[in-house]
Amino acid sequence: MVRVSCEPSGRAVEVEAGAPLAEAIRSAGLPLGSSCRGEGACGWCRVRVLGDPGALSPPDPRERALLARLRAAPGERLACQARVLTSVTVTASYW
Repeated sequence: MVRVSCEPSGRAVEVEAGAPLAEAIRSAGLPLGSSCRGEGACGWCRVRVLGDPGALSPPDPRERALLARLRAAPGERLACQARVLTSVTVTASYW
């Protein structure tokens, strides 16, 4: 099990390694935007990784392309596409 901490809410959950980040965030009882049903097409579930970006699976070409179109800052990921590999802390502006 790995820990997903969500700041500044202070909420955290434990999930199995490999679980989708979006699933972990929702399990923590936090809202997460989405209009594409987790297909990685809308960018509303964008979060920022605090700490080691290697705690999540690497972005695939589709996620990289959308993040580039959105002009995402370094460390930002799509929660619907990222998988949790090790314990991680993430943040979003609306928590």
